[in-house]
Amino acid sequence: MPMPSLRAWRFLRELDEPPDWVPVAELLVLVVVAGLMIGIALTAWLSSRVHVAQTEVLNLALGTRANMAEYYAVHGSWPESDPQIIWPGAGESGGKYVNTIHVRPGGAVDFVFGSQNAELAGQTLTLRPWQNSAGADLPIAWLCGRAQRPPLVTNVANATTLTTAQLASPCRKH
Repeated sequence: MPMPSLRAWRFLRELDEPPDWVPVAELLVLVVVAGLMIGIALTAWLSSRVHVAQTEVLNLALGTRANMAEYYAVHGSWPESDPQIIWPGAGESGGKYVNTIHVRPGGAVDFVFGSQNAELAGQTLTLRPWQNSAGADLPIAWLCGRAQRPPLVTNVANATTLTTAQLASPCRKH
């Protein structure tokens, strides 16, 4: 086998060394990847703030639902307004993200968000009680937001103003 010429050795050596534009391309790839990661992280952070506020609603709803169920057990009907329900701070919330809690006819409970989260400010999430109209001795269940009402259940108006993207999965219409 013949020995390669000096010119051939130079050519092979040049192939082992990257061209001058390679560091610029690596930098561009790094900037694009970093930008994508920042975009994903920012979206997740903003989404988590909305979900934290909704978690507060569900935590506040625990006490509210118990008081509503007690009222229903005693009176045989749902309360029509705030003064009929006795809980600390009726009409207020005591939460960080929820500004007020209101009871509407039919037992619907509206949680109105305050200005702590600009994306949710002034918007409402509604919890609606339901029982099978065929059997009053069945347990009370609660519909959150735009969750679909089962058949044979009396309808209570939904006042939820959050977008579908802002709603937690159980509160979306399925």
